[in-house]
Amino acid sequence: METLPELVIKLNGMLDSETFSNEEFLSILNGLIERFNPRLKILDFEFNNEDRLRLLKGQKMKEVRLQNFVRAAELRDMEKLCMDYIELRKTLGTEKSMFYHEDEYLCYFHMGTSRNDGAVIRLLEGFIHEKGM
Repeated sequence: METLPELVIKLNGMLDSETFSNEEFLSILNGLIERFNPRLKILDFEFNNEDRLRLLKGQKMKEVRLQNFVRAAELRDMEKLCMDYIELRKTLGTEKSMFYHEDEYLCYFHMGTSRNDGAVIRLLEGFIHEKGM
């Protein structure tokens, strides 16, 4: 029987595989979840990046000038979340998409840098929705 670290290595190996298989990916993921029961978390570092942070800051300042303070507060909260993601990415030193296991979590660090990122993110989102995670 494979260990949790071995299964995480398999998932990571699939990220740049030329012969990516949805069925194989889901089979490994299902087995890992059933056997070890980690919480699955997607951290979307591709979406929450420095470019988005600049955009949010600009939008927030525009809303302040228009005195739309409710929308400015919403944008401020989004800006803070984006900054948290950027700081976490820097702290972890993450430069490419990868699966990472820590304590009771299986995290997918989505950077948009791997050949199969699109398929993986769609499969993970569907998996989370289907399992109610």
